[in-house]
Amino acid sequence: MDKKKVVTIVDVAREARVSTSTVSRVINEAPTVKATNRLRVEEAIRRLNYRPDPSAQRLAAGGRSGTIGLLVPHFEGIFYSFYASELLKGAGAGATESGLDILIHIIRGTPEEAAFFRTHIFNPKYLAGILIADLDPKREQIKEIEQQKIPFLLMNYFVEEGDISCVAVDNIAASMSVADYLIGLGHRNVATITGDLNIQCAQQRLEGFRRGLEARGVVLEQGFVAEGGFVRPKARRCAEHLLAQEPHPTAIFVASDEMALEAIGAIKAKGLEVPGDISIVGFDDNPIATLGGHAQLTTVWQPLAEMGRISANILSQIIQGEQKSPVKRLLATRLVERDSCQPPKGG
Repeated sequence: MDKKKVVTIVDVAREARVSTSTVSRVINEAPTVKATNRLRVEEAIRRLNYRPDPSAQRLAAGGRSGTIGLLVPHFEGIFYSFYASELLKGAGAGATESGLDILIHIIRGTPEEAAFFRTHIFNPKYLAGILIADLDPKREQIKEIEQQKIPFLLMNYFVEEGDISCVAVDNIAASMSVADYLIGLGHRNVATITGDLNIQCAQQRLEGFRRGLEARGVVLEQGFVAEGGFVRPKARRCAEHLLAQEPHPTAIFVASDEMALEAIGAIKAKGLEVPGDISIVGFDDNPIATLGGHAQLTTVWQPLAEMGRISANILSQIIQGEQKSPVKRLLATRLVERDSCQPPKGG
């Protein structure tokens, strides 16, 4: 090779017969690279006398930036949300593994924000790709990204049809497992406190719970469905509403652990006990599920950090042309049994 030529990450990738993203991961000491590929890259670096610089360590993506964006819609409590922190942690780890920088943007939906996004975010000069959390693909922001031909991937929103790549949790199967668990304990008088029913994951948790009950011959009564919106004060009011029913439910499935703790507080305020009088199941496996002062919460673990990491890695592969779009992944959950559930009294 001509000694006067500047050796680039592309030259190393060609010499080692791997992708540029693999070279980036080796340079950044990511643990996910196969040993054989790592050796080939290290040997190529030595043979070519390659000296990485900050720009060379970024992903070479057809002249695009080495930065991806992460768009997260604003919601109450986002800055101390377990969901948001786990998703950001995973996406950040995945970006690092792929040799990418990541810029986080919280969407508030103002006209000023829309103008800024059109000029500075939805522009291939600034971003190689975009991760989008919880946004309906019909939203205007996504249409603009498609028009700019920027690679993107939806997180926590599953789209069965079309060319949109997505990685999400299998909320329907998760909630069906909750219904099966509660029916197995003997509960028939069951209720649910949902999340924000404008969001797909909340819709699916309600749908899965309803379907799971029906599969066991139990109908979820409309009066036993209360929308908590993923907001703690609203969840408490929902629990109080359910407790005022005659008869009140013997078990409640709550669409997040934070809301489940509010339900437990409302139950105790009525002089009732969990699980003695009412069983509770949450969702998330948030660390608060096992804090003292309340029953250790039975809940659904979902792989939030893994969803973020996988999403960033897949987006990197799409940017590089190593993975053809669309990619659609549903991630499994598991029910974590603790001591907030038991058979109903007299059951």
